[in-house]
Amino acid sequence: MPKEIKHPKISQTLKIGFLSFKAQPEHAGIDYYGHGILLGDSIVMDPSTGEVVLKVNLA
Repeated sequence: MPKEIKHPKISQTLKIGFLSFKAQPEHAGIDYYGHGILLGDSIVMDPSTGEVVLKVNLA
């Protein structure tokens, strides 16, 4: 019988569950493209729509 291979991140997730990205204190929301915004990130906001985009995604 083959030996079972275990990945440490999967084992940790099975023990404690998934960590919530939004539960992190430095999390400030999600931009237009679905990327997480952390406090201190540079953003651009469209004043007519209120949409927010991370500056790094404007390239």
